[in-house]
Amino acid sequence: DRTERVLRLVAERGAGTVHFMALAGLLSRGDAAAADEFEGMLRDGDMALQQQVLRTVATTHKVLGQDLWETLVVQDAYSLCAPVVQILLSAMDQGHPDAARALDLLERIASDPGASVQAEARDGLFSRRHPNAIEGVRHDLQRVIGGQLTLVVDRICTAPAERASDQALRAELAQLALRRLREDAQLSDPDRVTLCRLLTFIAP
Repeated sequence: DRTERVLRLVAERGAGTVHFMALAGLLSRGDAAAADEFEGMLRDGDMALQQQVLRTVATTHKVLGQDLWETLVVQDAYSLCAPVVQILLSAMDQGHPDAARALDLLERIASDPGASVQAEARDGLFSRRHPNAIEGVRHDLQRVIGGQLTLVVDRICTAPAERASDQALRAELAQLALRRLREDAQLSDPDRVTLCRLLTFIAP
């Protein structure tokens, strides 16, 4: 492949950002040597380099850094954990050998109210129709307010809706929003606007 040959040549001759971006191009094409080099950067690099590598891996939908997943999640630095969540989701989507471990970590993050990337984990799980995430949306839609309610409504609006079950779930959630608008006398005007936005989005 001509593109791979050129990228490998640039990676071999280049330095700094040029070398890194050529490696990223090779990684996106499944190059094992590039993957090994990125693994080394994750293992030995400082936080800034780790962040750059994780973002690149997440963008290319590759699954790397398994030895560091747990440590990064525990450290809970948003700039590192946000791309880790995307990598974990890619592992699930691809049926990777570490998919079960990825799901376990995502469930832990999603259930931890103190996690900096809880919303991202919940978004990813809900869009993949995870039952716990669906139940969490049902619960939150009826109880949370302010920015949290906005996150829940955004989660619903951005989730897939191509299946009949997706449409049925949206119809159910619309009924919950209607009931809250009708019965929650303490609901603020901004929250009423948020729920109305959801109903407008779901309406046929």
